[in-house]
Amino acid sequence: RSVSTGTDHNCAVRESGELVCWGGYLSGREEAPPAGRFRYVGTGWAHVCAVRESGDLVCWGWEEVVPAAIVDAPAGRFRSVSAATSHSCAVRESGEIVCWGYNYYGNTDAPAGIFRSVSVGYSHSCAVRESGEIACWGAAAPWTQVPADLR
Repeated sequence: RSVSTGTDHNCAVRESGELVCWGGYLSGREEAPPAGRFRYVGTGWAHVCAVRESGDLVCWGWEEVVPAAIVDAPAGRFRSVSAATSHSCAVRESGEIVCWGYNYYGNTDAPAGIFRSVSVGYSHSCAVRESGEIACWGAAAPWTQVPADLR
């Protein structure tokens, strides 16, 4: 159903909804993923966020490195999630995007609108609007300037 790679770990959601993680998982700390059935997973540097089949969002990570601001997932129902080093973003079932964590570069200041998907990087985030247009925000650098033929 879904697969995501973090810094040194990977997680996948099987067709059955089981969440499986492997690799250097959270810098050597072996923590089992939460129990239950999932539909989507996003892995960051030292944390993981996953959307349960119910639409609830759960995040966990290496507590010595990852502050609560990054793993405290927002309430509500979600379709998908993407995680990075210091922030994460998720698409609500309504299509709105919510981001949380550290806002060093404006990377948690998601634009308004209805979106299909979101992907987050170290200092920026990009998402596909319902119209198919791509919107990026965060660090004011070349990687947030969407080419004209993708707008």
